[in-house]
Amino acid sequence: MPSVLAHPDNIVSYWGWKDWLHYIFGYGKTNNNPLAAGQFWFLRDLIILVFISPVLRYLIRKYPKTYFLVISIFYFSGIQVYFVQTEALFFYSLGLYWGILDFDLFNFVDNMHWTGCSIVFLFILIRTKYFPVNIFMLKIRAINSAFIILKISKFIINKQKLFHISEYLAGFSFFLYAIHMPALLQLLQTLWLHFLPMKSPSLCLFEYFGVTILTILIGTMFGVLLRKICPPLFSLLNGGRK
Repeated sequence: MPSVLAHPDNIVSYWGWKDWLHYIFGYGKTNNNPLAAGQFWFLRDLIILVFISPVLRYLIRKYPKTYFLVISIFYFSGIQVYFVQTEALFFYSLGLYWGILDFDLFNFVDNMHWTGCSIVFLFILIRTKYFPVNIFMLKIRAINSAFIILKISKFIINKQKLFHISEYLAGFSFFLYAIHMPALLQLLQTLWLHFLPMKSPSLCLFEYFGVTILTILIGTMFGVLLRKICPPLFSLLNGGRK
Protein backbone atom coordinates (compact mmCIF):
# COMPACT_ATOMS: atom_id res chain seq x y z
CA MET A 1 0.00 0.00 0.00
CA PRO A 2 2.49 2.66 -1.12
CA SER A 3 -0.08 5.45 -0.94
CA VAL A 4 -0.30 4.86 2.82
CA LEU A 5 3.15 3.58 3.78
CA ALA A 6 5.58 5.33 1.45
CA HIS A 7 3.93 8.45 0.03
CA PRO A 8 6.32 11.34 0.80
CA ASP A 9 3.49 13.73 1.62
CA ASN A 10 1.37 11.26 3.58
CA ILE A 11 3.54 8.89 5.62
CA VAL A 12 1.45 6.85 8.02
CA SER A 13 3.87 7.34 10.91
CA TYR A 14 3.02 11.06 10.90
CA TRP A 15 -0.73 10.55 11.09
CA GLY A 16 -2.73 12.08 13.90
CA TRP A 17 -6.01 10.86 15.37
CA LYS A 18 -7.99 12.78 12.73
CA ASP A 19 -6.14 10.99 9.94
CA TRP A 20 -6.88 7.60 11.49
CA LEU A 21 -10.53 8.60 12.00
CA HIS A 22 -10.82 9.47 8.33
CA TYR A 23 -8.96 6.38 7.12
CA ILE A 24 -11.02 3.89 9.16
CA PHE A 25 -14.41 5.56 9.62
CA GLY A 26 -14.43 8.13 6.82
CA TYR A 27 -14.98 11.27 8.85
CA GLY A 28 -12.83 14.37 8.80
CA LYS A 29 -12.56 15.15 5.08
CA THR A 30 -14.92 16.23 2.33
CA ASN A 31 -15.55 12.60 1.39
CA ASN A 32 -17.03 10.59 4.26
CA ASN A 33 -16.23 7.17 2.78
CA PRO A 34 -13.70 5.06 4.74
CA LEU A 35 -10.40 4.68 2.92
CA ALA A 36 -9.40 1.35 4.48
CA ALA A 37 -12.42 -0.46 3.02
CA GLY A 38 -14.81 1.92 1.31
CA GLN A 39 -17.73 -0.51 1.16
CA PHE A 40 -18.09 -0.43 4.94
CA TRP A 41 -19.67 3.03 4.83
CA PHE A 42 -22.88 1.01 4.58
CA LEU A 43 -22.20 -0.91 7.80
CA ARG A 44 -21.07 2.22 9.63
CA ASP A 45 -24.22 4.10 8.61
CA LEU A 46 -26.48 1.15 9.44
CA ILE A 47 -25.12 1.02 13.01
CA ILE A 48 -25.65 4.78 13.43
CA LEU A 49 -29.17 4.67 11.99
CA VAL A 50 -30.15 1.80 14.29
CA PHE A 51 -29.02 3.86 17.29
CA ILE A 52 -30.99 6.95 16.22
CA SER A 53 -34.00 5.01 14.92
CA PRO A 54 -36.17 6.01 17.96
CA VAL A 55 -35.74 9.66 16.90
CA LEU A 56 -36.53 8.83 13.28
CA ARG A 57 -39.62 6.85 14.27
CA TYR A 58 -40.81 9.79 16.38
CA LEU A 59 -40.39 12.19 13.43
CA ILE A 60 -42.23 9.82 11.09
CA ARG A 61 -45.16 9.44 13.48
CA LYS A 62 -45.30 13.12 14.47
CA TYR A 63 -44.43 14.81 11.17
CA PRO A 64 -44.80 12.15 8.44
CA LYS A 65 -45.23 14.50 5.48
CA THR A 66 -42.67 17.08 6.57
CA TYR A 67 -40.00 14.51 7.36
CA PHE A 68 -40.59 12.69 4.07
CA LEU A 69 -40.30 15.99 2.18
CA VAL A 70 -37.02 16.86 3.93
CA ILE A 71 -35.29 13.53 3.31
CA SER A 72 -36.54 13.54 -0.29
CA ILE A 73 -35.04 16.99 -0.89
CA PHE A 74 -31.76 15.84 0.61
CA TYR A 75 -31.72 12.65 -1.47
CA PHE A 76 -32.73 14.02 -4.87
CA SER A 77 -30.63 17.19 -4.61
CA GLY A 78 -27.50 15.41 -3.40
CA ILE A 79 -27.25 17.39 -0.16
CA GLN A 80 -24.98 15.42 2.15
CA VAL A 81 -25.82 14.65 5.76
CA TYR A 82 -22.53 14.61 7.64
CA PHE A 83 -23.06 11.76 10.10
CA VAL A 84 -24.35 9.26 7.48
CA GLN A 85 -24.65 9.09 3.70
CA THR A 86 -27.84 10.72 2.42
CA GLU A 87 -28.73 7.51 0.55
CA ALA A 88 -28.57 5.53 3.79
CA LEU A 89 -30.82 7.97 5.64
CA PHE A 90 -33.34 8.06 2.79
CA PHE A 91 -33.75 4.32 2.24
CA TYR A 92 -33.57 3.44 5.94
CA SER A 93 -36.34 5.98 6.57
CA LEU A 94 -38.41 4.47 3.75
CA GLY A 95 -38.07 1.13 5.51
CA LEU A 96 -39.39 2.70 8.71
CA TYR A 97 -42.31 4.23 6.82
CA TRP A 98 -43.00 0.80 5.34
CA GLY A 99 -43.16 -0.81 8.79
CA ILE A 100 -44.94 1.97 10.68
CA LEU A 101 -47.61 2.70 8.07
CA ASP A 102 -48.04 -0.96 7.10
CA PHE A 103 -47.63 -0.14 3.41
CA ASP A 104 -47.81 -3.19 1.13
CA LEU A 105 -44.66 -2.57 -0.90
CA PHE A 106 -44.63 -5.97 -2.60
CA ASN A 107 -48.19 -5.57 -3.84
CA PHE A 108 -47.32 -2.11 -5.14
CA VAL A 109 -44.29 -3.47 -7.02
CA ASP A 110 -46.28 -6.44 -8.37
CA ASN A 111 -48.80 -4.03 -9.89
CA MET A 112 -46.05 -2.17 -11.76
CA HIS A 113 -45.67 -3.29 -15.38
CA TRP A 114 -42.38 -4.55 -16.76
CA THR A 115 -42.82 -2.35 -19.81
CA GLY A 116 -43.02 0.84 -17.79
CA CYS A 117 -40.03 -0.05 -15.59
CA SER A 118 -37.93 -0.98 -18.63
CA ILE A 119 -38.82 2.21 -20.54
CA VAL A 120 -37.92 4.40 -17.57
CA PHE A 121 -34.64 2.55 -17.04
CA LEU A 122 -33.63 2.80 -20.72
CA PHE A 123 -34.61 6.48 -20.90
CA ILE A 124 -32.49 7.35 -17.86
CA LEU A 125 -29.61 5.19 -19.13
CA ILE A 126 -29.59 7.00 -22.48
CA ARG A 127 -30.07 10.36 -20.77
CA THR A 128 -27.05 9.90 -18.51
CA LYS A 129 -24.94 8.46 -21.34
CA TYR A 130 -25.32 11.19 -23.93
CA PHE A 131 -26.15 14.25 -21.84
CA PRO A 132 -24.54 15.93 -18.82
CA VAL A 133 -24.98 13.88 -15.65
CA ASN A 134 -27.99 14.99 -13.64
CA ILE A 135 -28.01 13.87 -10.02
CA PHE A 136 -31.81 13.82 -9.94
CA MET A 137 -31.90 11.36 -12.83
CA LEU A 138 -29.31 9.15 -11.14
CA LYS A 139 -31.44 8.99 -8.00
CA ILE A 140 -34.53 8.09 -10.02
CA ARG A 141 -32.52 5.36 -11.76
CA ALA A 142 -31.54 3.89 -8.37
CA ILE A 143 -35.18 3.71 -7.24
CA ASN A 144 -36.34 2.29 -10.57
CA SER A 145 -33.55 -0.32 -10.44
CA ALA A 146 -34.70 -1.34 -6.97
CA PHE A 147 -38.21 -1.93 -8.30
CA ILE A 148 -36.82 -4.05 -11.16
CA ILE A 149 -34.76 -6.15 -8.72
CA LEU A 150 -37.82 -6.71 -6.54
CA LYS A 151 -39.80 -7.86 -9.58
CA ILE A 152 -36.97 -10.23 -10.55
CA SER A 153 -36.93 -11.59 -7.00
CA LYS A 154 -40.59 -12.57 -7.33
CA PHE A 155 -39.73 -14.55 -10.45
CA ILE A 156 -36.94 -16.35 -8.55
CA ILE A 157 -39.22 -17.11 -5.59
CA ASN A 158 -41.83 -18.66 -7.85
CA LYS A 159 -39.21 -21.05 -9.34
CA GLN A 160 -38.44 -23.68 -6.71
CA LYS A 161 -34.97 -24.64 -7.94
CA LEU A 162 -33.90 -21.04 -8.43
CA PHE A 163 -35.23 -20.17 -5.00
CA HIS A 164 -33.23 -22.93 -3.27
CA ILE A 165 -30.06 -21.86 -5.07
CA SER A 166 -30.56 -18.19 -4.25
CA GLU A 167 -31.47 -19.05 -0.65
CA TYR A 168 -28.17 -20.90 -0.26
CA LEU A 169 -26.10 -18.18 -1.94
CA ALA A 170 -27.80 -15.49 0.14
CA GLY A 171 -25.88 -16.82 3.13
CA PHE A 172 -22.66 -15.59 1.50
CA SER A 173 -23.89 -12.23 0.21
CA PHE A 174 -22.55 -10.14 3.08
CA PHE A 175 -19.29 -12.11 3.21
CA LEU A 176 -18.74 -11.43 -0.50
CA TYR A 177 -19.65 -7.78 -0.01
CA ALA A 178 -17.12 -7.49 2.81
CA ILE A 179 -14.25 -9.36 1.16
CA HIS A 180 -14.41 -8.04 -2.39
CA MET A 181 -12.55 -4.81 -1.55
CA PRO A 182 -9.84 -3.75 -1.42
CA ALA A 183 -7.49 -6.76 -1.55
CA LEU A 184 -9.37 -9.29 -3.70
CA LEU A 185 -10.58 -6.87 -6.38
CA GLN A 186 -7.25 -5.06 -6.69
CA LEU A 187 -5.32 -8.34 -6.85
CA LEU A 188 -7.50 -9.66 -9.66
CA GLN A 189 -7.32 -6.35 -11.54
CA THR A 190 -3.51 -6.34 -11.31
CA LEU A 191 -3.21 -9.93 -12.54
CA TRP A 192 -5.75 -9.38 -15.32
CA LEU A 193 -4.00 -6.26 -16.65
CA HIS A 194 -0.66 -8.02 -16.53
CA PHE A 195 -1.85 -10.67 -18.98
CA LEU A 196 -4.58 -8.71 -20.83
CA PRO A 197 -3.78 -4.98 -20.94
CA MET A 198 -6.70 -2.73 -21.81
CA LYS A 199 -5.50 -1.65 -25.25
CA SER A 200 -8.91 -1.43 -26.92
CA PRO A 201 -12.53 -0.66 -25.91
CA SER A 202 -13.46 -4.34 -26.22
CA LEU A 203 -10.64 -5.37 -23.86
CA CYS A 204 -11.74 -2.67 -21.40
CA LEU A 205 -15.25 -4.09 -21.43
CA PHE A 206 -13.89 -7.63 -21.13
CA GLU A 207 -11.78 -6.60 -18.12
CA TYR A 208 -14.73 -4.95 -16.38
CA PHE A 209 -17.02 -7.98 -16.58
CA GLY A 210 -14.24 -10.56 -16.33
CA VAL A 211 -12.78 -9.20 -13.09
CA THR A 212 -16.26 -8.74 -11.64
CA ILE A 213 -17.26 -12.34 -12.37
CA LEU A 214 -13.97 -13.70 -11.00
CA THR A 215 -14.36 -11.62 -7.83
CA ILE A 216 -17.85 -13.02 -7.25
CA LEU A 217 -16.80 -16.61 -7.92
CA ILE A 218 -13.58 -16.57 -5.88
CA GLY A 219 -15.09 -14.60 -2.99
CA THR A 220 -18.09 -16.91 -2.77
CA MET A 221 -15.94 -20.05 -3.02
CA PHE A 222 -13.71 -18.76 -0.23
CA GLY A 223 -16.80 -18.20 1.92
CA VAL A 224 -18.09 -21.72 1.22
CA LEU A 225 -14.74 -23.26 2.18
CA LEU A 226 -14.39 -21.14 5.30
CA ARG A 227 -17.88 -22.07 6.51
CA LYS A 228 -17.10 -25.76 6.04
CA ILE A 229 -13.62 -25.63 7.61
CA CYS A 230 -14.30 -23.22 10.48
CA PRO A 231 -17.99 -22.30 10.94
CA PRO A 232 -17.42 -20.14 14.09
CA LEU A 233 -14.90 -17.94 12.27
CA PHE A 234 -17.19 -17.61 9.26
CA SER A 235 -20.05 -16.61 11.55
CA LEU A 236 -17.86 -14.05 13.31
CA LEU A 237 -16.63 -12.48 10.08
CA ASN A 238 -20.12 -12.62 8.60
CA GLY A 239 -21.86 -10.61 11.29
CA GLY A 240 -23.29 -13.63 13.11
CA ARG A 241 -24.95 -15.08 10.02
CA LYS A 242 -24.94 -18.89 9.87
